[in-house]
Amino acid sequence: MLEKSAIYYPAWQMQCCGKPFRVGSKILWTCYRTKSVRNGTAIFFYEEHHLGQTHCVNGTVTRITAEMCESPKAEGKLTRDKMIYNELSDANGWESERPDDESTRRSFMGYIVELKDVTFHEL
Repeated sequence: MLEKSAIYYPAWQMQCCGKPFRVGSKILWTCYRTKSVRNGTAIFFYEEHHLGQTHCVNGTVTRITAEMCESPKAEGKLTRDKMIYNELSDANGWESERPDDESTRRSFMGYIVELKDVTFHEL
């Protein structure tokens, strides 16, 4: 058992077929292992319920941070020029975004989900 860990949960995964969760929720998610850092938080798992799952992870949610990005429309595509992070008490996949304007494209990317009392096993 790990005392704590973090999972990245992409917005599209949650919007497709995820179930809302909140701080205090006990989760059981299929994931794959990863090593990255987002907003200063070490991410050890990436939530995945379509293809490529390697682990089953469970724990209790202690913190949820929504990740959003802004990029200039002149770029022609979404880039990670400016990241915006907002702490939430619950998540449903449809976090409100400020609308695009003439010069800026905005998009909700996903969640950084911190857990305690984490157990995991390979699938």
